[in-house]
Amino acid sequence: MRPFALSSALFVASAVAQDVKCADGLYMVVARGTNEDKGAGVTGGIAENIADRIKGSIIEPLDYPATLMDPDYQESESDGVEAMTNVLTKYHSSCPDGKIAVLVVAIIMFGDPSHVANASYGLGTSKKDGIFERANITLCEDDYSDIIRSYCDTGDTYCDRGDDEDVHGEYFEKYGDEVADFVVKQYESAEKSSSTATGTSTATATTAGATGSASTTASESASESASESAASTPTAAPGNGASGLAPGLILAAVPLMLAASELLF
Repeated sequence: MRPFALSSALFVASAVAQDVKCADGLYMVVARGTNEDKGAGVTGGIAENIADRIKGSIIEPLDYPATLMDPDYQESESDGVEAMTNVLTKYHSSCPDGKIAVLVVAIIMFGDPSHVANASYGLGTSKKDGIFERANITLCEDDYSDIIRSYCDTGDTYCDRGDDEDVHGEYFEKYGDEVADFVVKQYESAEKSSSTATGTSTATATTAGATGSASTTASESASESASESAASTPTAAPGNGASGLAPGLILAAVPLMLAASELLF
């Protein structure tokens, strides 16, 4: 079976217990696909591409089960959500000191099982809903369509209810460069915007393998007013059966939760 990823996944990584190293560029937490060996997985290649273009970036593979059974998919995804929450909470509280304003820069999904056909942020050739289609994408379309990119191609077993398992593993090679360009562009745009705020800025990114999603967030140590204008209080939202984009993510309000993608709706 070709590895596939949870829409957002993570388990309290051992790295969280260690001292946090702050990135000068993007801090990328990569959630490998379900059934992939420990490490960054296939998605790590995209993260490396981005790191080559954004100097000072750090790639951190997320430590979570990534299993279909033992534990089952939903439990693995739940563990992933907890892990991502802990990793991001730790990073945002440590890098840098002071209040942090969280801004989601980009959310990328590949073969997302909660895919909704004809969504404004959807890309690829699919015209069908995924096996766990989201019941409500209003928030995504109204407030985040400009930063979300969800790729789903015809025949994908999970996002298109198809019967071609190979399709689910072809996103990285097919769209990898396009995604890297988009993330870098979003990062550079966020950096320009943050230059008017006080404080030093750092960035955080979370990515998940196929059937999952990736999100890139920029965090900055800003003034009181800037912090208050951002979503910085942990919160949760109802999830669907597959819930969890990596983020099943859940950490600081809607933005980070979107990063966790599936768990959100």
